Amino acid sequence: MSIKDNKGIWIFLVVAFIIYFFTAFYYNYKSETTPMTTDLSQEERSMCSLTELPDGNLSLTVPPTYVYGASQSDLDAVAKEHGYVSVTLNDNGSATYVLTKEQHDEMMGKLKEGIDQKIAYLPSSSKSYKDITSISANDDYTDFVINLDAKSISDKTSMAMLELKLLSTMYNAFNGNGNPAFHAVYYGTDGQVLADTDSDKQN
Repeated sequence: MSIKDNKGIWIFLVVAFIIYFFTAFYYNYKSETTPMTTDLSQEERSMCSLTELPDGNLSLTVPPTYVYGASQSDLDAVAKEHGYVSVTLNDNGSATYVLTKEQHDEMMGKLKEGIDQKIAYLPSSSKSYKDITSISANDDYTDFVINLDAKSISDKTSMAMLELKLLSTMYNAFNGNGNPAFHAVYYGTDGQVLADTDSDKQN
């Protein structure tokens, strides 16, 4: 899929494809060596920034993970398509967007819409995720509550939350936050706490 041909939420759709690929890979070829990650490297986290420029526009820098190997000409096409002032490929592989506040709000809104659809889909997809009864999250997707009709956390539920953690990291990177916490509490049948995970405590 060419970046030039993508519309609207091309960033989200590319990441959704990556999630699908790795999820399928995990279930078909599960092993201790399967490469699964939901985190940016510390170097990439340090690249994330969102600052206001003197002219009132915003400068947004995202790490190479979210550039997907695009060339400068690809990014020029993205800028032209969406009306951004510019999108510049940096020497370290990151990309810097110069765009209006309204355009950034629209970008974040589309990412939010995609994540909310994923959160809504999981409990309603009883065939695939029959243990999940509800999922809720705060506004920046760093704090999740997962209710399960189960007494333990299944592999599929764990994979679903890995997907949401990946999307949380992405959402915050495009909002200028390269170091988002990720907290998830899992409640099982009868309301008992099955797990309480906190990335700040793990790092």
